[in-house]
Amino acid sequence: MEVYGRVAEKNKIKKSITENQSGGVNVLPIVGIAGVGKTTLAQFVYNDPDVKSQFHHRIWVCVSRKFDEVKLTKEMLDFFPRERYEGISNFAKLQEILKEHIEYQSKSFLLVLDDVSENMDYHKWNKFLYPLISSKAKGHIILVTTRNLSVAQRLRTLEPIKLGALENDGMWLLLKSCAFGFGDFKGLGNLSSIGMQIAEKLKGNPLAAVTAGTLLRDHLSVDHWSNILKEEKWKSLGLRGGIMPALKLSYDELPYRLQQCFSYCSIFPEKYRFLGKDLVYIWISQGFLNQTHSSKRLEEIGWECLNDLVNLGFFQHLEEEEDEDEEGEEEEEEDEDEEGEEEEEEESFLGSKNWYSMSGIMHDFARMVSRTECATMDGLQLNNMLPTIRHLSIVTNSAYRKDQHGTIPRNIKFEEKLRNTIASVRKLRTLVLFGHYDSFFFKLFLDIFQKDQNLRLLQMSATCADFNSLVCSLVNPAHLRYLKREPDEVDGAFPQLLSKLYHLQILDVASYIDPTPDGINNLVSLRHLVPENRVYYSIANIGGMTSLQELHDFKVQFGSSGFEISQLQSMNGLVRLGVSRLDTVKTREEAYGAGLRSKEYLKDLRLSWKDTLSPEEYDKNEELSPMDDIGSCSEPALDRVEANVELLPMGDGDQSDEPSLDTAREVLEGLEPHMNLKQLHISRYNGTTSPTWLANNISVTSLQRLRLDDCGGWRILPSLGSLPFLTKLKLSSMREVTEILVPSLEELVLIDMPKLVRCSSTFVGALNSSLRALQIEHCEALKEFDLFEEDDNSEIIQGSWLPGLRILILDCCPHLKVLKPLPPSTTLSKVLIKELPRFPHIEVSSGEKLEIRNIGKYDLRILDDKILAFHNLRDLKLMDIYGCRNLRSFSFEGFSHLVSLTRLEIGNCEQLFSLDVTPEYTPEDVTAVNCNAFPSLKSLSIWLCGIAGKWLALMRQHALGLEELSLRRCAHITTVLLPMEEEENSLLTTVLSSGKTVVSSGNQDEALTWLVLLEPQPSLTLG
Repeated sequence: MEVYGRVAEKNKIKKSITENQSGGVNVLPIVGIAGVGKTTLAQFVYNDPDVKSQFHHRIWVCVSRKFDEVKLTKEMLDFFPRERYEGISNFAKLQEILKEHIEYQSKSFLLVLDDVSENMDYHKWNKFLYPLISSKAKGHIILVTTRNLSVAQRLRTLEPIKLGALENDGMWLLLKSCAFGFGDFKGLGNLSSIGMQIAEKLKGNPLAAVTAGTLLRDHLSVDHWSNILKEEKWKSLGLRGGIMPALKLSYDELPYRLQQCFSYCSIFPEKYRFLGKDLVYIWISQGFLNQTHSSKRLEEIGWECLNDLVNLGFFQHLEEEEDEDEEGEEEEEEDEDEEGEEEEEEESFLGSKNWYSMSGIMHDFARMVSRTECATMDGLQLNNMLPTIRHLSIVTNSAYRKDQHGTIPRNIKFEEKLRNTIASVRKLRTLVLFGHYDSFFFKLFLDIFQKDQNLRLLQMSATCADFNSLVCSLVNPAHLRYLKREPDEVDGAFPQLLSKLYHLQILDVASYIDPTPDGINNLVSLRHLVPENRVYYSIANIGGMTSLQELHDFKVQFGSSGFEISQLQSMNGLVRLGVSRLDTVKTREEAYGAGLRSKEYLKDLRLSWKDTLSPEEYDKNEELSPMDDIGSCSEPALDRVEANVELLPMGDGDQSDEPSLDTAREVLEGLEPHMNLKQLHISRYNGTTSPTWLANNISVTSLQRLRLDDCGGWRILPSLGSLPFLTKLKLSSMREVTEILVPSLEELVLIDMPKLVRCSSTFVGALNSSLRALQIEHCEALKEFDLFEEDDNSEIIQGSWLPGLRILILDCCPHLKVLKPLPPSTTLSKVLIKELPRFPHIEVSSGEKLEIRNIGKYDLRILDDKILAFHNLRDLKLMDIYGCRNLRSFSFEGFSHLVSLTRLEIGNCEQLFSLDVTPEYTPEDVTAVNCNAFPSLKSLSIWLCGIAGKWLALMRQHALGLEELSLRRCAHITTVLLPMEEEENSLLTTVLSSGKTVVSSGNQDEALTWLVLLEPQPSLTLG
C-alpha cells in the first residue's frame, strides 16, 4: 500500500506501539475530518512488516455508525476458528469465548476499530474490552480512527494522532497516482502544470485528491483538465464517494442549531482566525442559540456548540504561536536591562487564547451548503449574487493596496463591480467589511446599503470610516443586535445614536473613548460591552444595564452620584466583575450594597483597594475561559504564568488617606461573593487577616483560582486546604507571610515574598502528581519546600518526581536547595533557573523545546552530562541557551545524542568558546571530531557571544545539513566560509553592500542556503 506524505505521523504511531509493549492495553486514537486519510494511515500501520512482527494476532473491525458490542465481538471472533461461536448471540458468552482465545494464545494483539463515532461511556467501553484487559499478556494496542475529538479524548490512553492537511508535495503525488495510475506519465508536462494547480486547491484533503484524480483520469487532455480546474468539479455534491458528499453526511447529522452556526461562518475569509468568544457573540446576535428548556446562559450554550463543532472536526482549535525570531531580537536589545529581561520573560510565558479556524476544505464546504443565504465578495472574484442572500461580507484587501507613499488609490473598477453585484440584494441581516478602502469607496458603501434596514450584525474595519455616519446611515435601532468597529489608531467619540439601540446585545468599539453618549445606561439588552476600561468610568448609573455579563473595572467614586458601589446591586447577570477604589467604601453595610452574594452567575471577581488592573495586565492574567463551565474542547492549555509583578497604578484620591485596618477588613467581609465563584483576585488590601468567608467559615467552596497581590499587611492566609477545587494559586508581594501550606495544585506562583521561610504541602504526593507550572521568584528567605527535599519516607515514588510539570521557574531564591534532579517528564518544555545556591541536574526526557536561561551567578562553566541528561532528549527540536554569562563550553559528544535537534539559538553568553577564557584545544574536542554533534541541525543562531571563529568552524563541521546561519554582534568572528554557487553569491552581494561585511566563498558546507548577518561584525576578513 502506498501512503503519500504523513511520514511524521507514521513514525509517531510506530514509536508509540514499540514503546508501549510492556504495559497492558493502550488505546491510540487517530482523529481527523472526513477524507483526511485516517483509515488509510491505520491500514498502512496494520500491514507494516515491523508492526506485524510485534503482534501474534491483528484484528480489524469497522465500527461505523453504532457501537454494537455483540456485532463487533463476533467480527473479532472471525479472526479465530468459527465453529465455537456460530449461532451464539449472547454478549457475555461471546466475550467468554473471545477471552479464552486470547488467554490460550497468551500473546499481544493489535486491534483496529475503524470509524468510531459514538461517544460511549467508560462502563460500556471497559465491558467491551474486558477480554483484552483481563489478559495476562502485555502490549495490547487498540488503534481507533474517529472524526470525533471527544471520542479520542475519552478513549485514549496515549496521545491522539491528529491528522491535519496533507502537505502539497504529498497531495501532488497522490493526485498524480489517481489521475495517471502507475503508468508512464512522462511527456505530459502541460497536464502536470495544471495538475499542480489543482492539487493546491484541494486544501490538503486526500479524499478530495482521489475525487479529483478520478475525474481527471477520464480524459488526459489539457481542455478537460483545465475545465475541471476552472469549475472545481471535485466539489460537486453529486459525485458518489467524493469528498463533499462525505462531509455532507456528517453535516446532515448535526442538529439544526449547529448547522446554522457552522454554515454562517462561511462569510469569513479562508484561514480567518476566530476568537471563541467572538464566534459565540455572533451566534447570539443571529438568534441561533436559545434557552428553551435550559437554565444555562446563552454564552454557555454557545460554547457548547463550539465545543461540539470542534469535536466533530468542523472547526479546529488553534494555539497561538510565539514569534521566536522577534523574541530573540528583543532579548538582544535588552540584554543589559534587567527589567527588560523580566518583561520579555513575562511575554514568553503567556498562555494562548482560544483561537479557532476552519480547514480549507471545510471552508469550501461551508460556502457550498450556505450558498443561498451567505456570500463573500473578495475583490473582483464574485460575478453574481442571489437575491436570497441575507449575510454578506466584503473583502477589500486585493482591491485596495497602499502605494509607495502610504496612500490608498481609488479603485473605480471595484466600485462599479460592487454596485452591480449588490444591486439585487435586499433585506441583509449581516454586513461585514474586511480590509483597507478609501473615502470614495466608503461613500459608495453608505449609498448602496443605506436602504438595508434589517441589519442584525454590522462589523467594519476602521480605515476611513466615519463611525457616526456609518451608524446613522445603516442602522435601524429596532433590529441591530451586534455592532463592531475594528480598532483604529485614532480615538473617537461614541455616536449619540448608540443610546437608542435598545435591542443591541454586543457593542465592540475598543478604540472609542469617553465621553459616552447620554443614556447609554438605558441599553438594557446589552450583554457585552468591549471598550477601553476607562469607558466604564464615565457611565453613570451603570446599574441600569442589567443584562451586562462583564464589567471589568467599576471604579467606586466617592461622593459622585451614579458611581456608588450600590450600582452593582441589580446587575445579577454579571459573570466577570472588577471593582476598584474600594478604599472609598467605608462600612460593611455599604459593601453589602453591591449584592455580590446574590450574583449566582459570577465566576470571576477582582477586588482592588486602589486603581484596578490596567487593561493590558487584565488581559495577561488568567482569563476564566467559558470552557471552565462546560469542559474544554481540546487538551487543556496551560494557563498564563507571569514572570514579574507590575506595580498597579495608584488611584486619583488622596493616597495618604489610607483606610484603617478595621475598615478594610469590614469592607472585605461585606463583599462576600456567591458560592459559585471560581476565580478571585484581591489586590492592595491592607488588612492583616482573611475574611471569614475565606477562612474559618469558607463559603466560596467552588473556587478554582486564587490570586493575592500586594496585600502588604496580610499575615494569616486563607485555609487553602478547605478549597477542594483550587488548582491555581498566585501570591505576589505578600511581604509579611512567613509560611504557607498549599494543597494539591496545578499551578503555584510565589513572587516577591521576602519573609517566606517555608512552603509545605498538605499532601506532597498529590502535589507532586498534579503540578504543571511552578514559579518561585524573589523569595530571599525561603529555605524549605518539601517538594524539593530528599526523604526516604517521601510519598513520592522514586523516578516519578513532578511527572506532569511543563514550566519551572526558580529565580533569586539564594537559600532554596533543589536536591532532586529535574524529572524525566514527557511534558517539561520551559526551564528558567537563576540565583539558586546550586544548579540542579536536568534529566528532562522529552518535549520538543528546552530553554536554559539567565544562569549568571553559578559556577556553570560547561554544559555537559553532569548538568543535562542529553541521552533523554532524542525528541528535542529546539534549544535556546540565553544569558548564561559564565558558560564557557558545551559537550559536543552530549549534543550528538540530540538526533532531532533542528534549531539551536545561543544568545548573551559572552564567555562561550571565547579566546579569552577557552584553551586553544581541549581533550574533548579531539575526540569530538569523531562524532556528529549536530546530526539534524538546520538553523543556528548566535548573538552577543564571545565565540571565536575556530569554534564556529568546528560547530559547522558537525552540522553538515546546516541551512541557516545567523550571527549578530559576535566580536571575535573574523571568517565565514560559504559554498560557491551563483544563487548564494547573489545573496551575498546584498549582504556585502548593506552590511559592509566581507565573506569568503569556498567549497565548505554545501548545504548552507541562507546566511544572515544582521549587524556588521567588527573585523570580518577573508578566510
